[in-house]
Amino acid sequence: MKKNALQIITLILCAVLLVMNVRQGRKLEEYRRQVENDLANQYNTLRNDLNNLSNSVEQKLEEGAQLVADYGLEPVGMNKVSRSLQADVVVTLKEWGADTAVELLAKLDGKETVLPMTTSGSGEFACALEVPTEQNCELWLDVTITSGGMTRREQLGGWGELSMLLPVQMYSWGGSAPVFRDGFLSIGQQTGHLEGRDGAPARAYDICYRLYVNGEKVKEEARCENWLQECAEGDEVCLTLFCRDEYGLGYEFTMDEFVCDEDASDLGTGSVVSNGTASPLLSWD
Repeated sequence: MKKNALQIITLILCAVLLVMNVRQGRKLEEYRRQVENDLANQYNTLRNDLNNLSNSVEQKLEEGAQLVADYGLEPVGMNKVSRSLQADVVVTLKEWGADTAVELLAKLDGKETVLPMTTSGSGEFACALEVPTEQNCELWLDVTITSGGMTRREQLGGWGELSMLLPVQMYSWGGSAPVFRDGFLSIGQQTGHLEGRDGAPARAYDICYRLYVNGEKVKEEARCENWLQECAEGDEVCLTLFCRDEYGLGYEFTMDEFVCDEDASDLGTGSVVSNGTASPLLSWD
């Protein structure tokens, strides 16, 4: 009996030890995985930090290698005859010599114009720039710098649309939502806020609101209040704000654009195509 009891106790102890070993093994496996995850996270963090440091150093080296310290473009007026924007461009160099020559390269709508820049010897090089306003295109500026028999080209910057440099801007607009129901378009009130490029009140003239249906102008008034226009299902409607600046250049800003659709919502509002844009159509007519 004692021998059998001892065997039973031994088996029980072995079972207990086996369970403890299994649990301990699981804990060791979890600990191993946790350590590996921590090491992987630390490695990724260190790698990201090193990449960021490398990119920062590379950027600093590139900036340090650039000869242009600063530049600026300042619109000064409009040429009615050539229908172009007039601006002064100034480029400041970090280093220059008596033989340093700088040329401005203005890229507009894929066409590049080269203009020589003059200096008074202070490291600032300047020139006058005329940009046609027939189209609202991108404008990008580069310079070529020649000194000591070496020539290099550097990018300055640009504007996604020429209109960003013009004297009249529309930064905000809004009002009651147009409603289309039972064959009629109803527009309660719409207002566009015109400003100068520097944030001052715009010198804008001939201000009016225009309504187009399927591309045809059907209404033009000084104020947009309580308009009622007969339309058909599927008609394409566009509401714009038009004005002219002091030079006679015309700006037409889109304020709202939609398709007449009574099923668009419970209120019967149009299906919105565009909620307006600060980019105007330009014209000299």
